[in-house]
Amino acid sequence: MPVQYSERSFANAFAAPSHAVPAWLCRASLSVCLFITVALACLPSHADPPAPQTSAASASQTSPPAFKANPEVQTLLDQGKATLQSGKTKEATDLYEQALTKARSLSDRKGETEALRGRGNVYLAINDPQKALELYQHALSVAQSLMDATGQANALYNSGTVYGNTGQPQKALEFHQQALPIFQAIGDKDGEAATLNNIGIVYSDTGQPQKALEFYQQALPIFRATSDKNGEAGILDRIGFVYSNTGQPQKALEFYQQALPIQRATGIGIVYSNTGQPQKALEFYQQALPIFRDTGNKNGKAAALGNIGLVYYATGQPQKALEFYHQALPIYQSIGNKNGEAGTLNNIGLVYRDTGQPQKGLEFFEQALPAFRAIGNKNGEAGTLNNIGVVYRDIGQPQKALKFFQQALPILRATRDKNGEADTLDALSGVEQRLHHPGLALAHSRQAVALLEQLRANLGGYSESKSSLLAYNLPVYYHCIALLLQSGRTEETFALAQKTKGRALLDLLASGRVVLDSALTPQEKQQQQDLRFQADYLNQQMVKESAQNEVGSKKRFAALQQQQKEVEAKLQTVTDTLYARHPGLADKQIARTATLASLSSLLPSDTALFDYIVLSDKKLLLFVVTNNQGKATVKVYLIAVSTATLQKECAAFRTACADPRKDYRPLAARLSRLLLSPASAQLAGKKRLVVCPDGPLWNVPFQALTLSDGKQAGSFLWQHYDLAYAYSATGVQAALRTQSQRTMKPSGSLLVMANPDFGSSKRFGDLDDLPGQRPLLAPIRPILAPIRPLLAPIRPLLAPIRPILAPIRPLLAPIRSVPELPSSTMSASLEAQGGGIVPLPGTQREADALHLLFPEATVFTGLAAQESTAKEQMGKYRYLHFATHGFLNDAAPLLSSIVFAQPDKNDVKASKEDGFLTAREVFDLQLNADLVTLSACNTGRGNIRTGEGVVGLSWAFFVAGVPTQVVSQWSVDDAATAQLMRVFYSHLKAGEGKSQALRQAALSLQQ
Repeated sequence: MPVQYSERSFANAFAAPSHAVPAWLCRASLSVCLFITVALACLPSHADPPAPQTSAASASQTSPPAFKANPEVQTLLDQGKATLQSGKTKEATDLYEQALTKARSLSDRKGETEALRGRGNVYLAINDPQKALELYQHALSVAQSLMDATGQANALYNSGTVYGNTGQPQKALEFHQQALPIFQAIGDKDGEAATLNNIGIVYSDTGQPQKALEFYQQALPIFRATSDKNGEAGILDRIGFVYSNTGQPQKALEFYQQALPIQRATGIGIVYSNTGQPQKALEFYQQALPIFRDTGNKNGKAAALGNIGLVYYATGQPQKALEFYHQALPIYQSIGNKNGEAGTLNNIGLVYRDTGQPQKGLEFFEQALPAFRAIGNKNGEAGTLNNIGVVYRDIGQPQKALKFFQQALPILRATRDKNGEADTLDALSGVEQRLHHPGLALAHSRQAVALLEQLRANLGGYSESKSSLLAYNLPVYYHCIALLLQSGRTEETFALAQKTKGRALLDLLASGRVVLDSALTPQEKQQQQDLRFQADYLNQQMVKESAQNEVGSKKRFAALQQQQKEVEAKLQTVTDTLYARHPGLADKQIARTATLASLSSLLPSDTALFDYIVLSDKKLLLFVVTNNQGKATVKVYLIAVSTATLQKECAAFRTACADPRKDYRPLAARLSRLLLSPASAQLAGKKRLVVCPDGPLWNVPFQALTLSDGKQAGSFLWQHYDLAYAYSATGVQAALRTQSQRTMKPSGSLLVMANPDFGSSKRFGDLDDLPGQRPLLAPIRPILAPIRPLLAPIRPLLAPIRPILAPIRPLLAPIRSVPELPSSTMSASLEAQGGGIVPLPGTQREADALHLLFPEATVFTGLAAQESTAKEQMGKYRYLHFATHGFLNDAAPLLSSIVFAQPDKNDVKASKEDGFLTAREVFDLQLNADLVTLSACNTGRGNIRTGEGVVGLSWAFFVAGVPTQVVSQWSVDDAATAQLMRVFYSHLKAGEGKSQALRQAALSLQQ
């Protein structure tokens, strides 16, 4: 249950029972609080429930065994129970009436007790809880008169169920606590486990998760001992929810994975919701909905509808969300589920508030708040308090808003909802800031960030979840950065800024990659391999379509891209599942972010580090770190520019640089004034510049910016400075330490793979023609169109491009790619090449030149330039050089790839590969190189993720252990690149630093 700084809200989740899901969900125009409940445990949790599962409590609570009566009466009772479970309430009523009449005629008081209880179950099933309660109380009275312990316990249990269903948790607790010792005394393990479970549910619903956990953990071994699989699954599911809602998603997944399929789907959906992955959450909620519909489980159906509505709300589709909420609300009202009704009212209020109707939203919140309080739902109460606070803040009444946020905070702390507490603290900070209380605003903001850091640490090895959680909560971090900056705490501001960039990548580097293979079962390995194979095959077909010039290529490419996204999502789910089944593998070390103290011993005195952060829509921060006499210092510059303007300028500049028909100099001068001029004084006397981009700045080739100051005015940045790039100052620190702390030294100097034999169009033939492949689990759309070759690029660049990551000196170099040529040229080339990938003869000259410089180098060209050879040899060399084509995959960045020779069917190892070395495959390698040059198209590009930077080939090489890469951002001339590489390596061999060597090569090429 969250409250998030000026961008979020609390939505109430729907559930049986009600549960709160964190606040990542829901970005609103200003700070909002999103409270959520979820459809957990909506299947019967026991084989003999007191009634069909029609409401929150009945869906999640279990029933003790049936009481035995006179054989004739018992036969009617058993028939009534079976008929009721099949949904035939009228027929069940007739059978229980017959049993009651028979029992009374035989003076069978025990049979009378059970018949009364059976009729009560029927009324509970048809949503008449008061009539059901009357019958249960009558049954209890008869059982007490007979001193029938079993009958008393059953009637007490059923009465507690009714009170739970009607939103009276304290009354429910009273009856369950009376039933529990009786079940224990008579040795009824089924009844004991069911009652422990229901007591746990009451504590969960009233915001006492640790007490709930205590009772769930008592019930779990009993369900296991009695082989009650449904009961066991329900308890596992609820334990998972407690861990999820208290900020321990890794522990939650452990338990969810052990539950039944429907419960697993709902539970995993909650975890993905909590970690900022709404689309993945939607996938699991949609799996649950048809099952609830088919089984007639109204409560589960309403909960699933509500949770789907939450996802639409979180993804910016409020009207769609409202549609699902309005489907859920009457269902809750018809079955008397007060919890679900209150949650839905709250969420409808959110939609109205966030679509510019705050007063209408307030009406619904004010209906939900007393309802939550009446049933003792602390999570719902806190979430609604937050949402009311947001309304008052947004309509200009911060003092009133403060009152509601302050009421919510202690409740969230009492229920240990760390997500919600962090968001509420952030909202409080924003209001305190408006009220001109800077000290309180900063204190609350720091507390919010500390809680988010704790939540992130609890994610263990879930890198994807860490990235999503960080991206969603960046406004909270940025708010704290702004407050620190206002208070003049520059050093602390810089330290916090380091926590907003490249964290998942740096964590992986700090702790090493998790190798799951040793812990997986054969079935788990096969599942993972099958999904990887599907993803790789789709990748090949996308390469094929990207090289076509036929009608329909774009549509086919888009269809393949969508299929690939779906496969990648499944693969991520499988990976998370495997971590959950093997929790020991997911314990990960958190990378230490850079501080001025740590940079003092690493940053050379002749180097300046420019670290950018796109702070908000109208603010760009630039931190400049320099080292003066062994002490690192930082200055910060606030650049006023809107994010939209920045994106437009960056994209236009990159496009102009890559297109020989466009004049890029005016754009270069404009961006230089914006990005460099504010800190130009910090460059005085420096030889090297390390740039750490953020957001749209990843698309800027800083080398091509033209200086505007003094004698250097009009010249390019790279003409005066050795230039390198990194994810952040922490990335620089990590790269330098990776190299200095390496224990295994490479035995070879240089590995070159160039001018691969790409083969013919057969390379992209049907699946059965691909070497070493297995059949797909599902058919793929056939590709009917012929292939278009990848043609040689046409324009040399005068300067290297953007590197991703670097120790202090790495730089990127441009590479080869595919230009847009007239269709007639394409057709001629297509005929000449037979529909295959065009060869790159310039790369042969490149390889020959490098071999002359490094006679000891190992060189593979033609058919010998196999992917299998690259994987086998890469770990042995200091320098790696791949001169070939590259493929950028925006849909799945870890499938961006380097293209090698067509697999050799006559070679056992080669025939097992597809000839595309993907970023994911690189990620799995252990490399010892100081430098890799990816002399291929687009190898420096990838998916720009908020808070993480560019994810692609360079990202993977960094994790694999290579601290410096020379990569490309666009198309360049084949022959010019060969010349650039020859000069670059000659300077490198002469002992120059990597960035200096590349700059000298670029200067040489310019001449």
